[in-house]
Amino acid sequence: MSPESTCWMIRLPRRGSHARDFVAEGMVSFGWDADLTGDLSARSDAQVYLDLEAAGLAKPEDQIKDLRMFADRMSAGDTVVVLDHTAGDLLFGEITGPYRYAPAGGSHHQQRPTRWFGRLASDQADQLLVAAMTKGRHRIRKLPEQTRWQRLAGEVDDLLGRPATDVPSRSRTATVRRRATSRASSAPKKTVVPDRLCPSCGLLRAPSLFPDGDEYCRDCA
Repeated sequence: MSPESTCWMIRLPRRGSHARDFVAEGMVSFGWDADLTGDLSARSDAQVYLDLEAAGLAKPEDQIKDLRMFADRMSAGDTVVVLDHTAGDLLFGEITGPYRYAPAGGSHHQQRPTRWFGRLASDQADQLLVAAMTKGRHRIRKLPEQTRWQRLAGEVDDLLGRPATDVPSRSRTATVRRRATSRASSAPKKTVVPDRLCPSCGLLRAPSLFPDGDEYCRDCA
């Protein structure tokens, strides 16, 4: 990794196939499953603000800062790290090109081409670094401890970790789920409270993360 490069974090939803899509398609995306803003390179902040406000998102000005950070401030050669919740891994990639708009991109309309070079089980990494992936109200930001992240990314690129394509197979995942279901069937049934959507970060969060019934989750409050 170049010492001049920057290490970025992008926070993903806990559910979904975002990380696998990134690796399969050689890109990283940011935003929402729905195309709320169109091509950021052709729209002013004022236009994007109105789009986000019409979509019912809270604090559009914060959302615009995040979108512009992704589209304008990330550079080719920078490192991007995401937490792949489905695999329990940190996934490392290198930005290889400029922002692009993908109107037919499914759930990935705002993209940067990316070379995903490796993954590392999150329990094998320094837990202080891992904790930085989940803190803060913004879904994209420069990671603290840049030197340590660059060193870790370099080690992963040198095959300390696993290939980016090395994710749990469906059969292994199904086995784990069957075991979990078997254990759960013998336990007392609990009332399941559905997750709530935080209007600031756009993520589904557990009700316990909304202190005192607040509108925003704990990370965004």
